[in-house]
Amino acid sequence: MIYSLIYFIHAAFVLSQLLSEKHFGTKFAKISVDKAKFFVAKLKIQVLPAVFCFVKGVVVDRIIGFDELGNSDSFPTSVLEQRLISNGVIAGKQKTKSASNSILGPKKLGSDDSSDDDN
Repeated sequence: MIYSLIYFIHAAFVLSQLLSEKHFGTKFAKISVDKAKFFVAKLKIQVLPAVFCFVKGVVVDRIIGFDELGNSDSFPTSVLEQRLISNGVIAGKQKTKSASNSILGPKKLGSDDSSDDDN
């Protein structure tokens, strides 16, 4: 069976790198919206990121923006991974180890944005 995932980007999203390293059975491709205006118009993409999931050449899922992934650009990669597993685009089970990574890449040590100070 042929599985593929195409996502449209405008910045340094690392979605393909994070998941493609773990899921060799799925082809990952990223397309810059600036270089693929035909596809952007044909697929009526207005919000980024836009992720299209295919099985045997047929779209089985679309993820538009961050609304369905926690409404934040720093959602855990495991949320997206579980969505792709549930739609049959990637194989496997959700792994808790990937939960510390976000679509923008792994968290850097010492860059914790939360503050315990209420002063």
